[in-house]
Amino acid sequence: MPDRPSAKEGLTQWLVERCMQARFRELPADVRVVAAQCVLDCLGSSLAAVREPAPDIVLSELASRGGLPEATAIGRDLRLPAACAAEYNGTLAHALDYDDVHLAITGHATAVVLPALLALAEQRGDVSGASLLAALVAGCEMACRVGRLIAPSHYARGFHSTATAGALGAAVACAHLAGLSQEQARIALGLAATQSSGLKAMFGSMGKPWHAGLAARNGLMAVQLAARGFTGPADILESPQGFARAYSDDFHIDAALEEPPGGWHLRNTLFKYHASCYGTHAAMEALLMLQREHGFTAEEVAAIDLRVHDSCANVCDIRRPGNDTEARFSLNACAAMTLAGLDTSSPQEFSADSLAHPQVHRLIPRVELAFGEEIPKMASEVRVTLENGRAHRVFHDAGVAAKDLRVQQEKVEAKFATIAGGVFGSANAARLSQAVRDLGETSLEPLLTALRSCIL
Repeated sequence: MPDRPSAKEGLTQWLVERCMQARFRELPADVRVVAAQCVLDCLGSSLAAVREPAPDIVLSELASRGGLPEATAIGRDLRLPAACAAEYNGTLAHALDYDDVHLAITGHATAVVLPALLALAEQRGDVSGASLLAALVAGCEMACRVGRLIAPSHYARGFHSTATAGALGAAVACAHLAGLSQEQARIALGLAATQSSGLKAMFGSMGKPWHAGLAARNGLMAVQLAARGFTGPADILESPQGFARAYSDDFHIDAALEEPPGGWHLRNTLFKYHASCYGTHAAMEALLMLQREHGFTAEEVAAIDLRVHDSCANVCDIRRPGNDTEARFSLNACAAMTLAGLDTSSPQEFSADSLAHPQVHRLIPRVELAFGEEIPKMASEVRVTLENGRAHRVFHDAGVAAKDLRVQQEKVEAKFATIAGGVFGSANAARLSQAVRDLGETSLEPLLTALRSCIL
């Protein structure tokens, strides 16, 4: 590693070298386990979304352009040019907003990085599963470190970090898989940065999942251009008019350089078990805890008070959702659906019918929200007041990564079997799950073969 960088020079080089040094066999065992869990969870979220309109529209447009059949469009009997496959598969992975979360970027890294890697791997051929997993770790590491560099004003300004920091992560991941030199990787990072965009105003619309697709495509394209000799700045992060200073008021170099617990940011991945924005999960888990402990029903609830972090105010604060997409970004709807006993682990449960459910309809306006900087980012203080005047309170923090990876493995595999198997059958889901389990010991081909058997 080079000497510790300053805010004026060396940061891009230091971060690229740190991330590019990932080697599968040298990674901590728990990081290797979580990397495979990220792959399985992302593929499950993708397969569950094949009937969603947003990725379907993107696919129709991309397929109409023609081009070389280089990479698989997940869930479809169709191959696209690699960059187009990355765009479609990234959009698909994020279409249900059921993919994993990384708090270091306040967003979703796997849904950007993995689609870019799969497209590049198919284009190149003869890629080992271990190489893909190491590249995934490298890409998520860059996305998270860049996210910490520019937090919190980047996200507060209205940028969707999945689309911005995610594109830089995809570039480093693809540079790692393609075997680019350090200098080429730094140039690719700059080329990804100059393409990066994505606004939080898109939340609750089809534009949000498209962010992941665009970031995957842009990261892959940046590497393909850099590999051909395309030039660009090699100091895009610290440059006076580069990524960090253009996109943020913050430049927290110590936060970007700090080693995360476990050595790699991927270890702190948060998986979703409710099919909604992660900012709603702490409140939903807290409400379930209160119901289990005190045994009250939705009919007995008079009022629900939720206190959450300030960052939720422009993310999951749709007070009166009108459709399934808005419901996933509505603390009001998610709280009401939870107390009404609806299965919030099912993407199909977020629907117009659920919003019209008598108890959901009654409870949505009874949810009061308060925001505070002192609350941890993915935590919630919850108070439920019953019609008899009794009140129950609880605090829950959903921003802490699981310590027991065996339990997490069981939960991720169960989620995959349900959401992927529900669309493509339990036998296909089981084969794909086994291929992911074996990924670190095989080539990528068994996984791709199992994935290609899942066709709508």
